[in-house]
Amino acid sequence: MNIKQALKLKNKLKGKIRVTMSRLRRYNLYPENLERPYDARELLKELEDLTKELIDLKSRIAEANRPIQKQIYRLSELKSHCSELSALSCEKHYSYESRETPVLKVPVIELQEKDQMVLALELEIESIQDQLDHFNHVTTV
Repeated sequence: MNIKQALKLKNKLKGKIRVTMSRLRRYNLYPENLERPYDARELLKELEDLTKELIDLKSRIAEANRPIQKQIYRLSELKSHCSELSALSCEKHYSYESRETPVLKVPVIELQEKDQMVLALELEIESIQDQLDHFNHVTTV
């Protein structure tokens, strides 16, 4: 299985764990005279098995990703930086800030400069994502 397939399986396992845990919480305490649709001990065993499988899979993915781990970290940080920079206010405005006379606030980084920086980040993010997609497709776990 390649990394792309392993990542899909990882998400599927995480979903199964969520569902199983939800069932365990719901059916551990149940009216005494009613038949339970799920056995809490069986659900616990299933959780243990799914968790063990997930840990093994995540470890194999991490090992396979070792050659490009720096790019994975870079992608994550660039996405975060891009998001924060996109939210940066670049508009002049007056602020009272507990003063009677308004103070004009002017940006250091202008809107067009910010937009160019965001665009550059988005282009680098796209490039790294393409590299990771290719790596995930050709690398086996």
